[in-house]
Amino acid sequence: PRVLVVLVAALLVVAAAACGGGEGSGASTATSAPAGLGKVAFVREGDIWVVDLDSGHERRLTTDGKNQRPRWSSDGRWLAVTKCETADPTSTCGSLWVMRADGSEAHRVDEGVFSYEWSPTEGRLAYAEEGGLWVADAEGSHREQIVPGDYGVLRAAWAPDGRQIGRAAGRERG
Repeated sequence: PRVLVVLVAALLVVAAAACGGGEGSGASTATSAPAGLGKVAFVREGDIWVVDLDSGHERRLTTDGKNQRPRWSSDGRWLAVTKCETADPTSTCGSLWVMRADGSEAHRVDEGVFSYEWSPTEGRLAYAEEGGLWVADAEGSHREQIVPGDYGVLRAAWAPDGRQIGRAAGRERG
């Protein structure tokens, strides 16, 4: 068997650092809205909150206590989060949800999501799910698998112009 060589390892490190880093519980995760919007999304006791940096006003967007890893779309109109939709503490907490910046129109994009990244140019997400790579729009009307599940995709990173996606994989392919 040959080992699937992964593209853009350095880009993935830069993208992960720019987007707030690792895949933790989200308990202390905070992410700033794109430049000029003056908002930060963060997790408090499993719920997503947004604070306006000018006024200091905080607004709670979710109330189910199951949310983590908030990330803004490039235009600041959408916020993506992962949810733990089970009480099982060994669960991977991989339901990917998207909502408007004000918390409205929340909808599930997919389940079993390992990692995700917003396009730097439009309201589209690339995400790793069950070893494959998928792309979905923020509205939820279009979802497409672009790399089959047998490739072991763990992470994706968009090119700065949003036209290409690099991927990191973690297993051999025969």
